[in-house]
Amino acid sequence: FLRRLNGLVDARKALLAKTDYKPSNDLLQLLLDAGEKGLEGDTKDTTKKALHSREIINNIMLFMVAGYETTSTALAYSSYVLAREPQIQKK
Repeated sequence: FLRRLNGLVDARKALLAKTDYKPSNDLLQLLLDAGEKGLEGDTKDTTKKALHSREIINNIMLFMVAGYETTSTALAYSSYVLAREPQIQKK
């Protein structure tokens, strides 16, 4: 899974290197921008806070895992509610 994510990030970076490529507006692009341009932080801090490639990969993996968990929880709860309420099932 991590190799696939690394390949995905490398492929996107290769696309960004092309001059005619217009970047998409998605989570991966936001993370890559944060890694390249740095994060907005405390104005008192003069150091630029940028995400490292490892942090980008970890955030993508966390997003995928958390997304699966919330979807499965929502489906399980919906099934429970439908099982408890037969009139809603018929509807």
